[in-house]
Amino acid sequence: MNRTLTAEDARAFLAAHRKVRYVDLYVVDLNGISRGKRITADKLASACSEGVYLPISIFASDVLG
Repeated sequence: MNRTLTAEDARAFLAAHRKVRYVDLYVVDLNGISRGKRITADKLASACSEGVYLPISIFASDVLG
C-alpha cells in the first residue's frame, strides 16, 4: 500500500510525540543513495501539504558525487 502522509497525520503524530524536535525527510536518488534534509517539527504539517524544496542536483550526481 502506498500512502502519503497528510498534514493531519503529521499533526496527530506530533501531538502524540511531543518531544520530537526534528524530522528527517529522505528521497532515494537514482543510484539508491538516500538524500534529504532535516526540518523542525513545526514545519512537518506544511511539508506534507506544500512539499519541500530539494536541490535538483541530487538527481544529477553519480555514486562518486
